Amino acid sequence: MGESWSHIFTISSGVRQGSVWSPVLFPVDIDDIGELQNNLIGTFVALCADDIAIGTVGDSFTEIIAGL
Repeated sequence: MGESWSHIFTISSGVRQGSVWSPVLFPVDIDDIGELQNNLIGTFVALCADDIAIGTVGDSFTEIIAGL
C-alpha cells in the first residue's frame, strides 16, 4: 500500500504466470490428476477449467483417509 513494494524472489521451478508455455503445460499436468478417478476405487475427481475437486466416501474417518 502506498509506497511499499513486494520483495523480489527467484523462481526455481515451474512456469511464470503469463508465460507462453502455461497453456501448453497445464493440460499435461491436469491429465494425470484426472486419471486418479480411474485408479482409486471410491474416489471422484471433478475438473473444470483450472479448478480441481478430489473426494472420496467411506463409513469411517479412517476409511476416508485411506481412500485419499
